[in-house]
Amino acid sequence: MTRFLRLLLLTATLPAALLSAASPGAFPASAKAEAIGGHFQKLTEWLNGRISVSPGGLTEERMQKVLRDPHFASALAQHRFISKTGVQHLTSFAMASEDQQQFLSWLLGHTEALERFLEGATPIGKNNREADRWTIDPAALRIWCRIFTADPESRSGLYLRLAMATGLNPPGTGNQGAGQAATPDSPLSRFQHFKSAHRAGALFPSFDTLSVWELRQIVSSNASNADLAWGRDAINTWRPDLRSNELVVNSTSEVWRRNSPIPFENSFRNVLAGGGKCGPRSSWAIFICQAFGIPAVGVRQPGHVCATYKSAYPDVQPQPGQAWKVVYGRGWHVSKASGLPGEEFMSEMALRGDEKKFFHLERHRWLSAALSSPERAAAIKSLADRVSIPGAGVIPLQKKAEKSPVPPGTGSPENPPRIPEGVIHIEAEDFAKAAGIAIHECFLGGKQLYNAKYAPGWGTAPRISYKIDIPAGGTYQLTLHAAVANREQFVHVALDDGAPYSLPVPNSHGLWSDTPPLELRLRSGTQTLTLTRPAAQRGLALRYLQLRRTP
Repeated sequence: MTRFLRLLLLTATLPAALLSAASPGAFPASAKAEAIGGHFQKLTEWLNGRISVSPGGLTEERMQKVLRDPHFASALAQHRFISKTGVQHLTSFAMASEDQQQFLSWLLGHTEALERFLEGATPIGKNNREADRWTIDPAALRIWCRIFTADPESRSGLYLRLAMATGLNPPGTGNQGAGQAATPDSPLSRFQHFKSAHRAGALFPSFDTLSVWELRQIVSSNASNADLAWGRDAINTWRPDLRSNELVVNSTSEVWRRNSPIPFENSFRNVLAGGGKCGPRSSWAIFICQAFGIPAVGVRQPGHVCATYKSAYPDVQPQPGQAWKVVYGRGWHVSKASGLPGEEFMSEMALRGDEKKFFHLERHRWLSAALSSPERAAAIKSLADRVSIPGAGVIPLQKKAEKSPVPPGTGSPENPPRIPEGVIHIEAEDFAKAAGIAIHECFLGGKQLYNAKYAPGWGTAPRISYKIDIPAGGTYQLTLHAAVANREQFVHVALDDGAPYSLPVPNSHGLWSDTPPLELRLRSGTQTLTLTRPAAQRGLALRYLQLRRTP
């Protein structure tokens, strides 16, 4: 077997009252249980030797001098990792393959990686953390090792945290519900999916700032990778306005609140098309947030289920001022998320959001668990509860975005479509008169119209009217370049004051598509073409209209 990376644990700068010159030595070259167990015992003895003063002499100032030392931090993180995984489990892991042995050598030589992984693996809930009975499943290490081996970029920064999260919560371990894939994608493909989406700029900027625990609430999605990619495309096409302030969760309003007339068939396209009550709507809210790289989990309330997500813009509704929003339900006071009452969940999220405080508390916990003296362990715990929250030794994540991202396409010059000879092309926003519509910046440039479901007055009067110039009378075929996400959609088309024709708009699952052609007999000269829709129709995005003369 290859030799494990030698780990030096020097103590030159630490107070003599707390430290001795002894070193626990290098991690063993052998992966046998007695070798790993022996190293763990040396770590235990070395850490205990460093905290050799009486409990009364343990002050916060002295403790910070100890915890700031990188060699002490390395020994402490190694000890915590081995204790939570187990000597026998690590032995089996290392002996299983050369790749896993090399991965373990690398991990034990990287304190930041160990600490980030321990942060992600630590359960939320004060009682859970204080009971300290949680363990690390070796299956998480096996998944992480496969990603580590396959992709060298997974060894630092955001992609390191993403790999850790995928190991801890592989696809299919998130909230169960409507639309989930019949068979989860592989963990490696999930990692690659989000890495590729991030590299392509398809995820929201806040994704860059997330911790391992937060990334777990994304990569665990029960949706297929194909559905995740479709979800982003559908919102970017159909509702690009929801990109502002990362409010894609508001697309849940487009999931018709009813018993779906179609089966979901492991497809979120069908959840959106068919509709559903609180369960499917909650599933959609979580799914669409995760698709854009936003952490989200399910929420239980009396007689109801909904969702919560982490917003990079706390001042938006609902619950302005709070980063984690409970949506499509009542407030946090009647909620339960991730097994915790809503208010405790919020308290835990606030702690996780303050890295200095979180690592301050956890390093004290790690050390107290390693000490053989109950009195010293209790003294270390009591220090953690004091007000001082130092920042030394905490490697901060990138700061969060302060401004709403501008949707791609906003202010961008549009690439005009190629218009075949003899075709009359009308941009959707070039209307003469309209009501019940919104004008949005198109994701690809230019503008588009959107008619929301139940728009006030829709269907009771002409809603969008266009003045069209017909060079020569004859038969023309009208097509709309539109996007809808529901079944049985249609538009009424009328010329001047004539009787309306019905034009079906097939479900394009939120993507741009042309309607079937509608034949119209047009006279030469200027006339008015009007589009109306019944009030019960769902949201429709319109990009342009075209009239093609037939022979």
